[in-house]
Amino acid sequence: MKFFDYDSKPMVILRMLGDLIILNVLYLVFSIPLITIGASGAGLYTGLRDLFDRDKNNSSFKSFWKGFKNGLGKITALWSIVLIAMALLSYSIYFLYFAIKEKIVTNNAPIIVAIIGVTLLCVYSVQLIMFHSKFDCSPMLLIKNSVMMVLGFPIRSLLMAIMFYLPIGIIIMDGGVTFIRVTPLWVAIYYSLIFQMNDLLMKKPFSKIAINANDEPEETEEDKTEEQ
Repeated sequence: MKFFDYDSKPMVILRMLGDLIILNVLYLVFSIPLITIGASGAGLYTGLRDLFDRDKNNSSFKSFWKGFKNGLGKITALWSIVLIAMALLSYSIYFLYFAIKEKIVTNNAPIIVAIIGVTLLCVYSVQLIMFHSKFDCSPMLLIKNSVMMVLGFPIRSLLMAIMFYLPIGIIIMDGGVTFIRVTPLWVAIYYSLIFQMNDLLMKKPFSKIAINANDEPEETEEDKTEEQ
């Protein structure tokens, strides 16, 4: 088999790499309004799922658009609420930092509480996007089960949030110098890779969840077998 044959391994790898880059760029472009980050995340997860599913022949754009369009409703509304809460707490941290520095505020407790709040919201927001991409359920069930995932798998959830918000952390740490230096990484493939890593981290926990016709979580056959 020649290198440039359509079904040769090198060409398959190159096509997959190209799809990952396309999905990453689509995610960044559709996330520009900020409130659509949740829907863009759902689109990226859908695109990645179809990409690695050999039975699916959808183009990267069609797969992404399918997930994005499905997420424009409830996930956008929920993400917007979380985003507003994070923005308010972040502003509080900024204000309290200078208030403490100028000795206007002498108690560190408020800023510690605000930092913990932002951290929890960051962790929760990633689980919210991921759970939505995996299960079609009501907003209340989405909120409830995302919280359960965070509480049930705190280390995995924290790792997911660290990877997701790493670019923002780098900007805060050094004013964006390092961020600019590795711009090709963010634009080309970063989010495609970390969303796939997040999917692997939660593959086993999610495999034990099913949503029945009544919009309630139920045990999978694997769970029932383990109990017996």
